[in-house]
Amino acid sequence: MPKVRGLTRQQREKAEVRRVSDDILEVIRTKRGQEEKSFMQVAEDVGLTRDQYQRWRANGIGSARVEKAVIAAYRSGYRLELVPIKGG
Repeated sequence: MPKVRGLTRQQREKAEVRRVSDDILEVIRTKRGQEEKSFMQVAEDVGLTRDQYQRWRANGIGSARVEKAVIAAYRSGYRLELVPIKGG
């Protein structure tokens, strides 16, 4: 049976960024569905331009400024928290 290598630090970090990105986008999608709003209305509600929102949906928010991500989550009714990583 071949040895399975663990993820590199860079791969773990990228996975964490993707996880947070996915969580934020899911919150925004949920808000859109609950309030029955258009993409444009949701983008405005969370402080994004339509183009920014579309880029986030297509590519994730990994390249977004942290400020925009925090504001978008906050305006969607959520607060990002730093939680210690066990064993990290």
